[in-house]
Amino acid sequence: TTLELDRRQRQMCIRDRDILVGYFVEVAERNSNEAEVSVNLVPQSQRKVTGQEFAALWREEIGKVPDIESLFFDYLYGPGGSAEIDIQLAHPEVETLRAAAADVAAAIALYPGVEDVRKGFGREMPQINFEIKPEGRSLGITANDLGRQIRHAFYGAEALRQPRGMDELRVMVKLPEETRRSMAGLEDLLVRTPDGGEIPLGQAALVRRDAAPVRIERVDGARVLNVTANVIPGTTSGNKVLGAFSGNELPGIMGKYPGLRYSFEGEQREQRDAIRALSWGLAAALFAIFALVASILRSYLQAAVVLLTIPWSLAGAVVGHVALGFGLSVFSIFGMIALCGMVVNGAFVLAITRNRYLTEGREPRDVTAMASERRVRPVLLTSLTTFLGLGPMIFETSIQALFLVPMAIAVGIGTLASALVILFLLPAIFKIIEDIRPLSSPRDDEH
Repeated sequence: TTLELDRRQRQMCIRDRDILVGYFVEVAERNSNEAEVSVNLVPQSQRKVTGQEFAALWREEIGKVPDIESLFFDYLYGPGGSAEIDIQLAHPEVETLRAAAADVAAAIALYPGVEDVRKGFGREMPQINFEIKPEGRSLGITANDLGRQIRHAFYGAEALRQPRGMDELRVMVKLPEETRRSMAGLEDLLVRTPDGGEIPLGQAALVRRDAAPVRIERVDGARVLNVTANVIPGTTSGNKVLGAFSGNELPGIMGKYPGLRYSFEGEQREQRDAIRALSWGLAAALFAIFALVASILRSYLQAAVVLLTIPWSLAGAVVGHVALGFGLSVFSIFGMIALCGMVVNGAFVLAITRNRYLTEGREPRDVTAMASERRVRPVLLTSLTTFLGLGPMIFETSIQALFLVPMAIAVGIGTLASALVILFLLPAIFKIIEDIRPLSSPRDDEH
């Protein structure tokens, strides 16, 4: 299989020499049952294809390889590397776990834009199991004795160690090769009993052919399987697929296999960890912003009104993601955190202007409208220039920059939403509170 992959890859490179040859370096790692070929592309400015296009071309050229268990193509741009779709399943029974993983993989594969679905398990390797019969147990043969004697017969028992210069020569004793290569030789093996007698292995133990997985993964002591898949950027996202899967197919699968447990790993786990790690820092930052604004305005109520800009701006950032067809990601969260510190500036300036008019002796009923009229141009210009500055990144279609687009959407669209909140919502809130009771102001403090 490895030779076939290498041959087809060379053919592809020769055919598309004008595009690809000289633009990547191949690194291949081979094991006994798997092959991995990595391609490092040079910067986008020096080539005519993107990573996604190269992977699609490679997939087309390779086609179907006979007698291969699984074949998938991953490409990485920017930071990260975790699978966008990674569903970890756990169940005490191996057969139930395999059946559930197969159902999950089949359901995920039906979503548009999902490719390279892997069930988490492949073809099993043959193995031989031994179960001690009552005859062998009555002679005092234990599982430890049986396993040690079989190992010595086929792998070898160390009989002698002979020093040779700086090295040490070990002499191993085992059965002849023709005996070790036949099942009859195994069944006719003589097993020694504790009292010095001998009994054929076929009489002492039940020899049973079986199969076992090549690799067993456990989490918290439970055997798990990870169903993973890739998504085509621009067509769908891992968040969309997993959201639809959680609401449609997953409840039926969980009901079909009682005792089945699942968790979303990969990129989903990175998002959860990032939110958990940033939540405490965000809370501290909001408290610091509130304390700073309240100390300058000398009013807790006005500071609370200023901070109302934040949730509405975050809502605008979410609407921007939906309108532009992007799902929330870790970079979206980073952008929203930066947005929290930016959007309070306009509301803070509005409150400062209002208080200055009050200090100058203007009519309290008119100061809110006057402050809004005075600050409409700076607020709009600040929001528009921020959005226009981030516009090229928001509408960027390059695969290499695609992971930064959600952060740009969060900041750019959120800033536009904050302008509407500052110019329309906050003045209305100020007027409502003025009708209930006058807000504290520098002039009120003097009296």
